[in-house]
Amino acid sequence: MPSHPLTATTAQRGTCLSITLAGELDVTAAGLLEGILDRAPRCDLVVIDTAGVTFMDSTGVHALLKVHARTTAGGARLVIVCDEGPVLHTVRLCGVEERLNVTAGHPRPSLRLVA
Repeated sequence: MPSHPLTATTAQRGTCLSITLAGELDVTAAGLLEGILDRAPRCDLVVIDTAGVTFMDSTGVHALLKVHARTTAGGARLVIVCDEGPVLHTVRLCGVEERLNVTAGHPRPSLRLVA
């Protein structure tokens, strides 16, 4: 099976950071999210759109848990948006759907960043 490296696209509007992921969220890509947060200015809301993620294993879940801990420790809110795909399946399997504030489907209009 060919590998699909994780890519991330970010957009910031005010104190809201949107991160759109595509590809495989696994051990080789887990540090990407932390790097994005390292470079981002202070945010009140971080929205991670995982609809384009084609594979996620337990290291991906761990990466999301680390982002959650870091984001909430800084006083921000984290929302993870996903469809009925590998991310939702894996976070449900691990029992962390509520802890990670996972929203199935498209983000509510209030969470979207308007270009």
